[in-house]
Amino acid sequence: MYARRGTRPPPAGRRRGLQQRNVDALNDLLDPDVFNHEAIPELQHGIDGFKEAVRWVLDAFPSLRYDVEDIVAEGDQVMARLIFSGTHEGEFWGIPPTGRRISVQHLHWWRFASSKVVESVR
Repeated sequence: MYARRGTRPPPAGRRRGLQQRNVDALNDLLDPDVFNHEAIPELQHGIDGFKEAVRWVLDAFPSLRYDVEDIVAEGDQVMARLIFSGTHEGEFWGIPPTGRRISVQHLHWWRFASSKVVESVR
């Protein structure tokens, strides 16, 4: 098992891609058939659905950033504790933009195959 506290986030290219709202940067990280447990059913299967879910969040929180607080890896699985923060500037789950800053802690679990995420759970 590998465990690390206060780790650095993923490589700069992936972070930069999402910060610039370039969801195509996920192509290098996700398997084309990735299964996203946290998405609504019509977006759970495949990379296009995953990207659409990411776009939906970025539309609501355009300044979204994440910080990796802890990360644990064993075999083909990785779990991370992340802090997501940003300003609510677009509709989110039917809630109109509030202009308020949010900061939310998340636990994410990923399963990898051939160096790509094949399954994601929040």
